[in-house]
Amino acid sequence: MFSDIILQFNKYRRKLLETEGLISFQDAELGKRLMQLNWLINKSKFLNNTFMHNPKTPNFEILEELEIITETFYHFAWRVEEIIKHHPKFNMGNTNIRRVRNNLIQHPEKERDKQKASLSFEIGDDNGPKIKSYKGPENSYQDEGLFVNAQDFIKKFPQLL
Repeated sequence: MFSDIILQFNKYRRKLLETEGLISFQDAELGKRLMQLNWLINKSKFLNNTFMHNPKTPNFEILEELEIITETFYHFAWRVEEIIKHHPKFNMGNTNIRRVRNNLIQHPEKERDKQKASLSFEIGDDNGPKIKSYKGPENSYQDEGLFVNAQDFIKKFPQLL
């Protein structure tokens, strides 16, 4: 899913090395985080598919692993957004990643629907795992799913070259 962004980043890094002779710590971390996001999304797709194809025998180990991977993805993707936000050359608008990380993982107690502080987690559909899947009152923030949110992130990722 992130392979095009990683290829773009590698071209950008080569250009920086050719023109400036070095890359910044920001750019180095950006490359590292993109590789991690790629691994996390691929692993989550595998686990989600495994769970979907065996619905009659729920595997709680898969559920636990997928929840850890999902939350880790949101933290790392948020970090990428922060690097880009403070990067002198790039810009990236708000994404679903930031909303899920801020409203449902990091600060659920601030959500106007206080029940979002529950520990609900949902897997098993094509949109990907959902954090705090409890359906609250109308107009409360709902997670659309990891795979949908990752696509939103990719769509809004800045062109590096």
